[in-house]
Amino acid sequence: MHLRSRPCWKSHCTTRFLFDFQIFLIDERPNIFSESDQQNFHCIEGNYSEIITKLDINTNDFVVVVTHEHALDISLTAAIATLRPAYIGMTGSKSKSREARKTLQEKYYLDKELIIKIDLPIVYP
Repeated sequence: MHLRSRPCWKSHCTTRFLFDFQIFLIDERPNIFSESDQQNFHCIEGNYSEIITKLDINTNDFVVVVTHEHALDISLTAAIATLRPAYIGMTGSKSKSREARKTLQEKYYLDKELIIKIDLPIVYP
């Protein structure tokens, strides 16, 4: 996620204190979460695809996909989009976002109506 060309990090998740959100941070990399992360968020370490199926994502959920690898962002976004959350967003530059839309349609066979609903790239006005 980008805020006026500056990256947004986990600290931006503190918005949850302004609203009644439960925030889940998921990462495959071992020992990635700080003690503060673990105190303030639901931190889950493990395989992304397996975890996504266990979270029961539904039409009331807001999902932001931000990983350490663009190809992984795309595959996770494809899997999550089929669950039809209320909001799904993914980070990326304009050129990578164009590539992602094409990949979502051609490799993951998402229909255009579903791809249009994905906030890609995530930006603030």
